[in-house]
Amino acid sequence: MSQIWTWTDGWILMSVYAANQKTDGALSDIIGAADALNHAIPTEQELSTALTKLAQHGVITCNENQIRLTSGFLESIERAYQSKGGLFQSAEKGLEWLKRNELVKINEKPFEVTFNQVASASQEYLDKLDH
Repeated sequence: MSQIWTWTDGWILMSVYAANQKTDGALSDIIGAADALNHAIPTEQELSTALTKLAQHGVITCNENQIRLTSGFLESIERAYQSKGGLFQSAEKGLEWLKRNELVKINEKPFEVTFNQVASASQEYLDKLDH
């Protein structure tokens, strides 16, 4: 099962974790956390793929306004995030967490993030940096 997980999935997982610590989990906050962890803004394809897999395996819940970790995984994800290695190792720590846990797919529902949603959320994040 672990072969389905990629480095990008780990990056987005830890970005959701980091964003959820300070915000309500808006897409702009996830993008901001992703930038802080990797000095890059994820693409709509990266976000759609990772968020879909994470949601299908019950790790996160997604709606149009919030992306949140499910409470059952929060403690173990926090331990992984806080484990040895710096901030820039977060994606690797997230990937290791995903591979280590035997996650079961619970639904087939995709979570699509469009180019316009990413562009708007990215601009919202960048505007926050200017203030």
